Amino acid sequence: MQIKRQINAASVALALFVMATIHSVSTALAGGDTNPPPATKTQYKFTTIDIDGAVLPYPFAINDDGWVSGFYSDTNGYFHGFLWRKGTTTVIDAPGKWLDTYLGAMNNEGVAIGNFDDDLTVSHAALFHMHAQTWKELPDIPGIPLNYGNGINNNGIAVGAAYQGTPTNSLDGVGWIWNGHTYSFIIVPTGVGTTTGTYPSAINDGGLVTGYYQDHENAYHGFLTRGGAITSFDVPGSDATFGYGINNADDVVGPYNVGQVPNGYIMHAGKFVTVNVPGAASTALAAINNLGVLVGYSSDTNGNQTAFLATPVER
Repeated sequence: MQIKRQINAASVALALFVMATIHSVSTALAGGDTNPPPATKTQYKFTTIDIDGAVLPYPFAINDDGWVSGFYSDTNGYFHGFLWRKGTTTVIDAPGKWLDTYLGAMNNEGVAIGNFDDDLTVSHAALFHMHAQTWKELPDIPGIPLNYGNGINNNGIAVGAAYQGTPTNSLDGVGWIWNGHTYSFIIVPTGVGTTTGTYPSAINDGGLVTGYYQDHENAYHGFLTRGGAITSFDVPGSDATFGYGINNADDVVGPYNVGQVPNGYIMHAGKFVTVNVPGAASTALAAINNLGVLVGYSSDTNGNQTAFLATPVER
């Protein structure tokens, strides 16, 4: 008989999602003493992404063909990757002994980056080829047991992070870029020596990487980097800002927190607009494709989480 695992948001050791910060919210949107950016005038049609058996669905990215990639936890607390398009879901599990499978972004060629772990000691970053239904492990970072793949562009360049610790308690993230042959590394200087570190989330075809880091005061900030130059950014009035997704127009999306409540944002050229699911208690945007279509997840006041796709109807 399988023992039911405890579903703990903080135990999901993927670079993209700060689960302890994002998932724990179950209250209504805060207000009064904060000044979040104004709501965007762009209108969206919101579509629920339904996944049978999913307790916590996390859509991770969307490519230009409308394929949504991500992962979800089941009723026993195990995680599975998924692909979703036009209402049809395909569950993706790595073959072999692995207990958890996560899919990050998938590019327009049908190649996804992700990872799988044994819940005890190791996690491996890997590429999943949708058309061939095959996995190819990336080399592990020497001396670091936990390797997580998050983003991949249409040139096959991938980003992710490597951690010390275990899959349920990972620390000191070091960001990486994989060019198909070798790794290069990203460490935001003010993130060095903290309890978490630097987390690249996505990369566009121009090589611009977004992600987030934790500074020496344990505050979270978004970042952009290309060619070694790192720029930090924060949504005005926020307590924490996370860079999650980026497209080829350099539009960045993610959540920002007001108190402990996530809101979705889009940033372009340093200017921010808020996009929240109507009626939701909290919203986190995860990705934006080159057509401006968004994916993310929201929660109601009882903490029930829903994945969604948001299609612009006015630009």
